[in-house]
Amino acid sequence: MRTPEDQKATEHNNSREENDSVLKIRKELEDLKLKKKEEERRKREEKEQNERRLNEEEERQREKDELKRQQKAEEDLNKKQVEEARVSELERVEQQERQKKEEAKLRSVQQQKLEGSWRPIGVADPWSQQEYEKLKEQIRRHKIIEEAGLEHINVLLVGEPAAVKSSFFNSVESVFEGFVSSTAEAGTDEETMTKQFRMYEIDTVKFKYCDTTGVESTCGLTTSDFGKIMDGHIMDTADLSGSNLMLVPGAPGYNPRPTESDRMHCVAIVISAPVVSIMDPTMDDKLRARRQKQDTLFLSSF
Repeated sequence: MRTPEDQKATEHNNSREENDSVLKIRKELEDLKLKKKEEERRKREEKEQNERRLNEEEERQREKDELKRQQKAEEDLNKKQVEEARVSELERVEQQERQKKEEAKLRSVQQQKLEGSWRPIGVADPWSQQEYEKLKEQIRRHKIIEEAGLEHINVLLVGEPAAVKSSFFNSVESVFEGFVSSTAEAGTDEETMTKQFRMYEIDTVKFKYCDTTGVESTCGLTTSDFGKIMDGHIMDTADLSGSNLMLVPGAPGYNPRPTESDRMHCVAIVISAPVVSIMDPTMDDKLRARRQKQDTLFLSSF
């Protein structure tokens, strides 16, 4: 028979077992919660890792696409530059060929002479009025203009100050116009009368005479300046006076893009007969330098 102590002991054991069961259940619940949280954390981290990986892959793909785009743009640019260079080279070669043909044509035209001799031998009176008119008519009927495709033949007048270059033009114009001309300002001062680059036309023979300042021994236009004039860079009425003369692009009266019609086609060296014996010795060197320059441009002279 159970005693009260045994009863109490039994009840106590049962109560402790119940407590142990409750604790065990609680612990299991807490373990489940921890496992759930851990699972959720793990899933969240996996999701974040996947998102980062996707973002990284997308970024790498964008970088690849941008690199391809840049490479394609560079290739297109290189192709364009190569094509432009090729076209430019072709145009340059064509321009050189055209220039060579024009120069050859001009040289051929310049080498042509007027019909017959300018001073015929065997004629009873080579200076008769009849021969005079005949010679003028030959000059009027020349075909150099048509063959060269020009409006005028440009003749550059070169000489010392007071070498009567302007008077030379006035004389030529007087002959073909039939009256005494004073179009060009002329004089006999020791210093040059011409202060500007002037172009005078004689339409009856399609000649244009270009007058410059005189060739002086110590100052005046240099050989380089005359080269620019012969190349057609100097426009009519351009100022050629002053110690600070600058025949450069941008200067007043400078033609940066001359055409064949602007170039000089012939050079006339004018020397005053009364003073030829006392001409400054250095002038011969200067005139020879002008001649060498015109030879490089295939210009004839008289």
